[in-house]
Amino acid sequence: MTQKTFSAYDLLLGAFAPQPEDAAYLLQLQWEKLVAFLEFKGAGIVEGEQLADKVMDIATRRLQEGESIANIRAFLYETARYVWLNHYRKTKRTQRWFDQYEYWSKLKVLGAQNEELEPVQVKCYQQCLHGLDTADHDLLAEYTSGNTQTRLALAERKHMTRNSLTVRINRMRSALRKCYAECLKKEGCIKNLV
Repeated sequence: MTQKTFSAYDLLLGAFAPQPEDAAYLLQLQWEKLVAFLEFKGAGIVEGEQLADKVMDIATRRLQEGESIANIRAFLYETARYVWLNHYRKTKRTQRWFDQYEYWSKLKVLGAQNEELEPVQVKCYQQCLHGLDTADHDLLAEYTSGNTQTRLALAERKHMTRNSLTVRINRMRSALRKCYAECLKKEGCIKNLV
């Protein structure tokens, strides 16, 4: 543990109680309550723990910056609500994009009036989406759910230019469309695509 990390942890402990043992117990208890709060809001167990860690990191950073926090528990819960809201919005944007992609894909199919066709379309869509490796899936989800600023940051993080990233995303989307069409054709659902 570096000196900087150690002193930051001491700051956080000091916000709970003057005695280190009491403070450590209260900090652990508060962290567990945050995890329970975030799980109640809809996060899974792992997500709840990660988000609780993020809340603690925010509080620690604020304390390092010299901000005085009068009621640490209230601050943590208010921060947890903010962190959860951002996480929820990001998750919903990603889900909405995948739902739009599925809807768009359905519109490209001839003879989509047949009700029996829908389960096959969903199966093909899911199969193609799961065919992406995890890194590409995450990249596509992050790119799609972001705005111009986050896409620039994503390109920098991936050591790419913005244009290279856009080309890579477009190739992935094209591959998804092709995979989807081939799957539907293999299932005997369509003969031609629009």
